[in-house]
Amino acid sequence: MASEIDQIADYLEQHKNEILDRWRDAARAESEQTERLAKMDDRELLDHLPALTEALIQTLRGKEKKSLVEDDARRHGHQRRLDGYSVVDVLWELTMFRRVFMAVLDEASAAVIDWILVEGSTTILDLMDLCARTSIEQHVKETERERDSAASRAGSLEAQRQQFLGTLSHELRNQIQPILFGLQRLKDSDPTAYQLRAVEMIERQTRHQSFLVEDLLDLSRTEIGKIELRLSLVRSQRVR
Repeated sequence: MASEIDQIADYLEQHKNEILDRWRDAARAESEQTERLAKMDDRELLDHLPALTEALIQTLRGKEKKSLVEDDARRHGHQRRLDGYSVVDVLWELTMFRRVFMAVLDEASAAVIDWILVEGSTTILDLMDLCARTSIEQHVKETERERDSAASRAGSLEAQRQQFLGTLSHELRNQIQPILFGLQRLKDSDPTAYQLRAVEMIERQTRHQSFLVEDLLDLSRTEIGKIELRLSLVRSQRVR
């Protein structure tokens, strides 16, 4: 059995470039992925699929452990997330890769390929599934970590916004009272009718600004839980 596995590994080694070519042909046949494939450059193609292929071949030869295949799959999931791939895109790519790899493997051996053992009771099929699962898990883990980090930053920014509004409201209110006091002193100083109209106009606008500042303070108090709403029933009046 060992010699036959070595022959299969040799066959895969000789045809590993064909695996990539077949993968591209199979991808072109998928209409939903044609546009993405057209945008993929050689770096995207050559970064990880050949690395996974080589890792699988060396594992068949007994020169590489399953954990190293997982490492390659994690790097694949990490890079695909950076490239903007969704989980569905990653799953599609690895499913296509698995299909092509197994087709070439089937051509290498006339026997049923399920029996090929890699480590203990692990078969080559298990190893292919492990690649897909590990890559997707890495993609999802990094996505969730990025989401949690963004949520934490958003929470921090919200706390800063509330603190800013509270401080600003207090500072504005502190400026309004001296202005109203000065206007009252001007009204008491026997101003002319023209001056009185100007003073009253300033007073109206200042009091209006005071109402707006109080609304900001109420909003700030509500957000930090310093305002308690007391609910009560009121008698409604019919409008005739």
